This record gives sequence, C-alpha cells and structure tokens, in this order.
Amino acid sequence: MLNATLLKHLRLNPRLKAATIIERDLYVDNVVSSFTNELDLLNYFWESRTLMSNAGMNQRSWTSNSDNLRHTASTVGVLDSDELIKILGLRWNPTSDMLSFPPRVISQLDKVTKRAVLKYTYRIYDPLGLLSPVTIRTKILLQDLWKKSYDWDVPLPEDIQHAWHTLSFDLNSAQTMTLPRLLLPTASSGLDRTSGQLHVFVDASMASYGAAAYICYSTDARLVMAKNRVAPLKKLTLPQLELMAALIGARLGSHLQKSLMVTDITYRSDNQIVLHWLKSSKPSKKFITNRVSEISNLTPGSSWRYCPTDSNPADLLTRGITADKFLSSSLWSTGPSWLCDTSTWPTWDSTQALMQTTSEEQTTL
Repeated sequence: MLNATLLKHLRLNPRLKAATIIERDLYVDNVVSSFTNELDLLNYFWESRTLMSNAGMNQRSWTSNSDNLRHTASTVGVLDSDELIKILGLRWNPTSDMLSFPPRVISQLDKVTKRAVLKYTYRIYDPLGLLSPVTIRTKILLQDLWKKSYDWDVPLPEDIQHAWHTLSFDLNSAQTMTLPRLLLPTASSGLDRTSGQLHVFVDASMASYGAAAYICYSTDARLVMAKNRVAPLKKLTLPQLELMAALIGARLGSHLQKSLMVTDITYRSDNQIVLHWLKSSKPSKKFITNRVSEISNLTPGSSWRYCPTDSNPADLLTRGITADKFLSSSLWSTGPSWLCDTSTWPTWDSTQALMQTTSEEQTTL
C-alpha cells in the first residue's frame, strides 16, 4: 500500500526531477541513489523531502558519503546515526565509503549433516555475487550430496565432513572482504559516466558456469557483479556449458548496461567454439540455436572477443578457490591487467575455432 500510494503521487508530479529519481531507485521502503556532484545531491534532498511531505510521508534516515549532506540531514533531524548502514544485504560505511558483508558466522560443527550444510550455505547473502569464487564450492558440494541421496540428519562420511570444515573456514574468511562503493566517476574526475566500458567475462567447467562483469574508466577497472550456476544434472558437453555461461553473461550485461547507462560493452569467453557459434550463420542443433538466438537479441551491436583462460576472472567462479587466494586476487577484484588498454587486448584465431567446432559437432553434438 505504501509503495502504491507513493508511486501514484510521484506520477502526478512528473516535472520534478526528484520524482523520477525516487521512482527509479525505490526498493520497498528504501531509496538508494547516486549523484555526480553535491549541488545535485542537496537539491534532491530538499526537493524529495517536499515531495514526500506533500504525500503525507516523512522521508528520514538519510546518510551519504557527503559531509555537507550529513550535516544538512543532522540539522533537520533526519540523519541516520548508525556507523554502518544496511543497504540491500550489505553494510556501507558512509565515512570511508566502503562496502562490507554482515558477519554471518559459519560454525565448526561436531556433526556435519546435509541439513547443516544447506542451512549454513544459505546464511551468506551475496546479491552481487562478489563472493562467488568461494561460495560456488558449497553449491557444488550440495549438489553432490543430492546426487548421492544422503539422509537429512545422518552424519556425512569423513571425507565430506573434512571438506565442509575447510569450506566453513573459507566462508568465514571470505566475508571479511571490503570494497569501495564507488563505481562511476564523480564530476571532479573530469570523466563522463557514459564513457565507461563494461566488460563481461564468461566461463564454464563441468561442475558450474557463470559470468563476471567489470567496468573500466580510463586506467581503472572494478568488479561490478557476478552470477553463477551449478551444472545441470543432465549431462552436457563442456562447449554446451560454455554456451550456457555466455547466456548468463548476456543477461547480466543487458541488466547492467541499463542500470549503469553505459553504451560500450564487450563480452569475453575463453572457449573458441562458443565464439564461432555466436558468429556463425550455419544451422545447428536446437540446443545451440535457441541459446545463440537469445544471446544475439540481448547483445545487439556488442562484440564477443577471446580471452585466455589464465586471465579470465570468470574461471575463478566456476572452479572455486580458497579464501586466501580469493582475498589476494587482483584478477577477481579488478580484472586482467590488460583490460583498460585496447592495444593489448588478446586476439582470436577464428580459423582455429572453426576446426575445433567441426570436430566437436562430429563427436558430441
């Protein structure tokens, strides 16, 4: 009811800039917005409070990384006094402008059961997929438990219990990750927000597949978001799973392109067979044709390029890594070193891909 009443009021005031921003950035009863300069931010503060007041609502619990906004909100009596702000499942420190994860302790259990593994696996809420290289290992373990049909409350075999103890330690360590909130350049940087380059990397293993997206401005790149899935129980070939990864990447890129308002987007895969499928007009089997068609519809005008496996960050979220490697991985946090320099981008031999594709179609598809 609250959202319906508010949205109705917003649509009655289309000329107000604040109305457009609130309607775009409203999540249940929170509004999360970003501005390039403090003048726009302060104007939005006063205009949106007037707008909400006219609708009979008190817009409160304001905070920002701007000292001016926090001072203004404090003067009006609507400043959120918490040091760490809850924001879409994460924690944000407005003073340092850093994001972190809420502490979700994964206990070391004396008796490890399938129920316990499921319970503690999903205690970690990671909507942006930032912890994917570590959490994918728990998803793969869970799928293995389902395949072997273990009872819910019967202690698991010793080797699986040992694997879970190692995983639980890594899950606790991975949650200590912190990262800068800022993705888009500020007005003082002199960079245009629409000039950024979005790069989406995709990859698959026989156990899982997924994609990781990075945004690049000038010489700086940042991880934006990642998605992954365990491989389906129905057996697929590795190229088919790589194509599934490309589809996840296309969906992720399409979503982020609209959210970040970036027009330049490049997709990257280390599987040359998939790259050939995406460029070829040759008729293929239904599984391939349907997915290639959806990918093409989601990525019109975007290029698909080759990326070596050792510099593909999506490789980390499909095979999984330990927490120590995860926390120290620049490949995961900022992408490959060549990402923002177009002159050093890897090249692709389409002739070699054609030979691989022909062999693959003859033997497995």
